[in-house]
Amino acid sequence: MTHLLTVLGTSNYSVARYTWQEQQVETRFVAEALCKLFQVDRVTVLLTKEAREKNWDAFQQQLGDRVQAKDIPSGRTESEIWQIFDAVVDVVVPGEQVIFDITSAFRSIPILVLLA
Repeated sequence: MTHLLTVLGTSNYSVARYTWQEQQVETRFVAEALCKLFQVDRVTVLLTKEAREKNWDAFQQQLGDRVQAKDIPSGRTESEIWQIFDAVVDVVVPGEQVIFDITSAFRSIPILVLLA
């Protein structure tokens, strides 16, 4: 099983073209392109309250039923950093192939995810 772990931010995402080998996908969200280019089975998106308010509805509409949201804090304190770490540990299943998308990640979140 291939699991995409991605981070949704608060940016105004524009449509972009993503290319892998001979395939191309045009979309606002890199996670959608990764799903199409790499046959992803499930998606977990880490998102803050602000990202949920701004971009979650459109993101979920594009990715459909295979996407699961995992709320995280902004990571401004040591306690919040550990909460993010624990959130990642909670969603990754041992033995699955994980694709980690850091394209829209904020601050130290990519490092935390890699350590988890």
